[in-house]
Formats: sequence, C-alpha cells, structure tokens
Amino acid sequence: MRLIVAPNPLTKVTVKVTQMSPEYMIVAYATVPQNCPTTNGNFVQAWQDSQVEWANPTGGWRGGVPGNTMQGDMPLQFLYQNKDYIVGYSVGQNVQNIVATAYLPGGDITQQEQFSTTISVKPGQDTLLVDYLTPEGSKPNLYQHRVALLDEDDNPFLDMPLTSAPIPTNQRAGSVPLMYSLATGRSYTVAYYAGKGQNCVACTFTFVAAGD
Repeated sequence: MRLIVAPNPLTKVTVKVTQMSPEYMIVAYATVPQNCPTTNGNFVQAWQDSQVEWANPTGGWRGGVPGNTMQGDMPLQFLYQNKDYIVGYSVGQNVQNIVATAYLPGGDITQQEQFSTTISVKPGQDTLLVDYLTPEGSKPNLYQHRVALLDEDDNPFLDMPLTSAPIPTNQRAGSVPLMYSLATGRSYTVAYYAGKGQNCVACTFTFVAAGD
C-alpha cells in the first residue's frame, strides 16, 4: 500500500508572541480546522521558565482563548523581566493538553523559538505507522494521548474514528501502529489527541490510500 500525500497534509496548532510590554503580551494562535477554542476550554499559559511547567498548573499566567474561531490573537497579562519565558497553547482544560509553545530566551520576542506537536504517517501491510513529536517534558501515555484514523470528511471533534491507539510510552517522540485495512482510492485523516477527550485535537494528517 502506498500513500498519496497532498503538498500540505498536516494541520497543527501554533502559538507566537507578537508584542510585549511591562504588563502584558499579545499572543497569536492558530488551531486545527473545526476547533472551537472557547467551547473546548482552550487557553494559553506563560511561565518564567525555558519549558512548560507541567507539574505547576497554577503557576505563571493563564488566559482563556476568546471566541470560537480557529485563529486570532489575545492579550495575556504578566509581569515582564529580562528573563526566559515559555508560552503554551492548550487544546483542553489542563496543562497536560498543551501542544504548542513559544520560547522567549531572555524575554526577547525576536529570538523566540516556536514548537508544534506534529505527526507523519507511513504505510504498512494493514497497518499505518504514525510518528509523533510532542513538547519537551510531555508525557503522552500518562496524559492519555492517542492517535485515531478517520475518513477525510469526518470531524475529528465529533465523529467516531475507524480505529485508534493510545501512545504507549512517556517519551515525547516515537511511533505507534494503527491497525486497519485501507481501501484503495479512499481519503483518510489521522488525528493526534493530546488528552482523553475528543476535543483535544493537536494536529491532523490527511492522505489517500493508493495501490501497490
């Protein structure tokens, strides 16, 4: 089985700091299609640190994402110092649902480093191998991450998947097999869920199954 992949098969969540002042920052974000950030409890959170403080969910500064459009920007109150900051975007209601980050070394937005959770897909015999990469310090198995296969036209936030598999380890990067017999000529989407609920979609990858 071969996979035919479009030029841009991956959708993902991104976050970027576009402006900083002594008391607030402006955070630009983009999520996957069909996400409703307010309804799904999305938020951004910042810490004075070089990586997400997964064990400190009440620390730093947090703000709920306003509205149900898949992209936009929002102010986040904080107190600026000439130190490192990390900003995370959560696709759920918990810190464990953070899937994208912007790291600002020394509080300098011109030097910020962006990261997004991503997946890629390889074919096998009645199997898809899904490679994934999550933020530094994430524990995918503990945080109940999983991957799922859907028809391309399905809504990953609402429709039941054709098959799914939990992420088996707490390594931030790895591979997981999805067992399913693909139909030649049919379009599919693989979704990565960063949490137990169906609302926690971090990214998707779309392809067409082709013959050998």
